[in-house]
Amino acid sequence: MVVAYSDRTTNLLCSRSLSSTICPLYETNKQKRCNTKANNNSTFAKITTDEKINPLFNNHYLVSANAGYPLAQNAVGLCYTLGSGVAKSDNDAFPWFKKAADSGYCQGQHNVAYSYEYGLGTAQDLVTAVRYYRLATDQGSITSTTNLGVCYENGTGVAKNLTEAFRLYKIAADKGEAQAQFNVGICYESGIGVAKSKSMAKQYYQEAAAQNHASAKEKLDKCECVYTTYMLNFMMY
Repeated sequence: MVVAYSDRTTNLLCSRSLSSTICPLYETNKQKRCNTKANNNSTFAKITTDEKINPLFNNHYLVSANAGYPLAQNAVGLCYTLGSGVAKSDNDAFPWFKKAADSGYCQGQHNVAYSYEYGLGTAQDLVTAVRYYRLATDQGSITSTTNLGVCYENGTGVAKNLTEAFRLYKIAADKGEAQAQFNVGICYESGIGVAKSKSMAKQYYQEAAAQNHASAKEKLDKCECVYTTYMLNFMMY
């Protein structure tokens, strides 16, 4: 059984900030790690709750998005997703994610995939969701790699293949994605796509727990078997 986090506003995943080398209206900031429910420190989420977001949205995000900058297009989509600086609307968010995605922007591809998977702002299309997850995965997105693994584990939009699911989880896990590390732990503990190994399960739970992954910490504390892998939600710029 796969359970997706339900609160999208607290599960935005950020891979990098808007860069002045790509979009002149923004300053370059340090790369940000993704945030999950277990590690909910989204800088973007905090910024977008500020009362000054309306002029920021209108004068910066939207201007840059209309000028064709995919980072800004993705950011506008997220503003609509969050209802930050603009009325919340998945229907308005999706076209901006799609613009960013079709320009080859990795985070936009992930957000389009997630939107297609859950029918957010567009008709649900699991096959197309997998296609966009794969596009982002091919660009190195460990978030999409994790979600693509969940699709393979459950046969969502693609033929079920537990071996491929494990392979994808491990790729993301070994690149430092906490959620994927937890999923690999589940696979080793339960024998999903790989031979059971309590020692390997513990190793990956420890790696995830070191990144403050709450479920991994619980696994280590309680030493209980959990047969659920989790997906990651929206990514931000």
